[in-house]
Order: sequence, then C-alpha cells, then structure tokens
Amino acid sequence: TFSGKANVQDITNPLAPISLFGNATFQMKGVDNGEPGSTDKISFTVYKNNGLWYCSNWSGSAPVDQLLSGGNLKAAATQNISSRMIENEEVSRGVVTLSQNYPNPAKYSTSFIIESKEDKLLTVHLFDALGKLVQSLPEELYSRDTPFEITMNLSGLSNGMYYIVVTGDGVNVSRKMWIMD
Repeated sequence: TFSGKANVQDITNPLAPISLFGNATFQMKGVDNGEPGSTDKISFTVYKNNGLWYCSNWSGSAPVDQLLSGGNLKAAATQNISSRMIENEEVSRGVVTLSQNYPNPAKYSTSFIIESKEDKLLTVHLFDALGKLVQSLPEELYSRDTPFEITMNLSGLSNGMYYIVVTGDGVNVSRKMWIMD
C-alpha cells in the first residue's frame, strides 16, 4: 500500500486541465501474486477532508481490489528503503536526531538540524517518493552534542514527496518532506 498527497485535476481536455482541489490523500494498494501476473490486483482511493471522494471499486464500506486485466503488477524499489522510512515514524534512533525540515513544503531550498549524542560519521541522502536517490551530501563527522544545521539546494527537483535520510555507523533515520511551487 502506498499513501501520499494528491492534487486532483479534470483532464477531460488534456490540453487544458482544470484544477479541482489539492492536498487530498491518495492511496494505492497493489497485490503482486508473482508471475505470470494473471491474478495481480490493484485499487485506488482518494480522500478529501477525511471523506471518500473517489474509489476504483467501492464495496459500500471499503475499497475492493480489482483484477488487472491482462496486466502484471511488479513491486520494486530502486533503493533499499526501510519500512521505518516509508512510515516516517522513527526520526531518532536514540543516538541521532533529525529535525523536521523547514520550510515544509519547500521550493528552492530546505534546512534541518542533525544532533548526535556520540561522534558519528554520517551521510545525508534525499530520495524521491519512488525510492530513487536524487541527492547525497558527502560523509561528514557529526560531533556529539553539537547541533548541525544543513541546508539542501532543491533547484531542479519536481514537486512531490521526498525523504531526507541520514545513514552511517549503525544509524538510519528519516523525515518526509514536500517540494511545491
């Protein structure tokens, strides 16, 4: 299952799309039953203001997965992304803390603070929502009990959800962030 934010447009005329609303919650559930893919299923749901706005197949109480007609769903990530990062639940592993970036959403650059209770060699990465590495900063020594502010240049990156990930020496912490014009 993938969840994210969505801007909804009417694309009846693809040359002149009409914006309907933004900041909706989008969920896509896919079931990959292996090869040849003849039993793979998928469902799409959009929630607006905590209420159902669209569902690809609604049972009256929940989304129903639909059989892919002649398709083959393959789930893969280009990088090894832990479930902790996807859920954005854990931002501190006790030793290293990663603050929420600001501003968020960001446009041209964003800043955040890394604090470590021990001297650690750490690397900062930026991944897009699909798990593709889009930017890395050089490995650096973070001294204990010294807050370190980092500013990342976001020029040239598309609007959407990204993950700031700090790794190294047994550490893997992350924060979700957004880029929007």
